[in-house]
Amino acid sequence: MENNVHENLIKVFGLKTFNTISNIENRIRINLATNCSDKDRLDIAFNEVSNILKSIFNKKEIIVRLCFWNKKEELKDLKSSLIQRIESEDNIVLVLKYNSLNDDLLNIIKMHLNFELGLSPSINIGCFLFNFEIPILLNIYDDRGLDIIPFCKE
Repeated sequence: MENNVHENLIKVFGLKTFNTISNIENRIRINLATNCSDKDRLDIAFNEVSNILKSIFNKKEIIVRLCFWNKKEELKDLKSSLIQRIESEDNIVLVLKYNSLNDDLLNIIKMHLNFELGLSPSINIGCFLFNFEIPILLNIYDDRGLDIIPFCKE
């Protein structure tokens, strides 16, 4: 499974691109912190994401695909979780595996949410979290929301 993460995503979820999953029919969109002040936006969005992740993954393995749009922002201290590293001309993709939701992963997510809000520390990434056994895929696109794709047999 670990060497064929991308192929498995296509097979299980029908995902053809990592740029957007808005074209997937059974996608569920969840809005985060949309009706709050800028001052509270990060805390509310982060708490909502954390609660969603805890309820979905609840001590289950999480595979994370991070696409660093700016190669200089690649996080170097992820070696213990690293499954795969893919570098292209435009970006760097890291595929990570966590045994469960933990502070390291939550810190990455918080930096991702910080980016659009202009807060530090921040990283400009595409962020997908999934588990093939459940199977479920989440795309936290920014502080405004996330998409969930449950596996659905036709």
